Amino acid sequence: GRRTLALSILQATAAFLMTYMEYVAGLAFVFVMAAMLLVLEQQRGLWKRFLLVALAPSLAALALYDLQLHGVAKRFPDVGVSGSAFMSRSGLDGESLYYGDHLDIARRRDVARNNWQSNGPLLFRWEWVFILGSISMMALMAAYVAGRLPRIALEVLVSLAGAWLVYAAVFSQGVMIHPYLYDVMLFAPLSIALFAFVPALAESLTRRTGAFLLVALLCAFWYTLFEMRLYALRYPKPGAKAAAPAQHSRCMPHRRLGSLDTVRT
Repeated sequence: GRRTLALSILQATAAFLMTYMEYVAGLAFVFVMAAMLLVLEQQRGLWKRFLLVALAPSLAALALYDLQLHGVAKRFPDVGVSGSAFMSRSGLDGESLYYGDHLDIARRRDVARNNWQSNGPLLFRWEWVFILGSISMMALMAAYVAGRLPRIALEVLVSLAGAWLVYAAVFSQGVMIHPYLYDVMLFAPLSIALFAFVPALAESLTRRTGAFLLVALLCAFWYTLFEMRLYALRYPKPGAKAAAPAQHSRCMPHRRLGSLDTVRT
């Protein structure tokens, strides 16, 4: 009952821009929102709102994108358009050159490192964030079932994590060989669960003393600056002094094949 026209316009704009920038991820996000409404909500009015602020803007973004492609094809008829087919990216063509099944998304990163050497430095380990974030997600789901978690928190986590899940399930080949593009989709909801929602839930169980919030704030601050330092090591400013190769190799992050990695941004 507190929804306003300005908020609806802002939400519709977000759905439009998300789909326009990456239409597969945008449609996956909208699909998960529809699934949540179907399973968790029975009010008909919410379906109308979903149509206006999510589905319609996403379809409009697709229409604009297709119109632009059509216009470019008319203006430059001799320029070819290339890209991967659905059967290839989904893995339903049966090709086994790059990976076996969906589980290789977590178990293997050697393909991305060996086939594209320039991407090797961009693949860092984040096992503990993945493990602790996944545990946090499960704890928050249990808290929602127990009536201790607000509905909006569940919607945020399920929409973001579910979008990655749908994307990885349908286009497993693309996610497997290009982890530096898609890990960030999963990294975001896990970080939100670990550094925001779980501390907030802990605060609600301790009469809001502020202790858990302070610890989470300091950990998030440390982790952010740690990430920025690693990024600076990979992309130093012009004129920055570098250590000797032997010493430099010891201070760089250790990387091993088969670990969960992501882009440091």
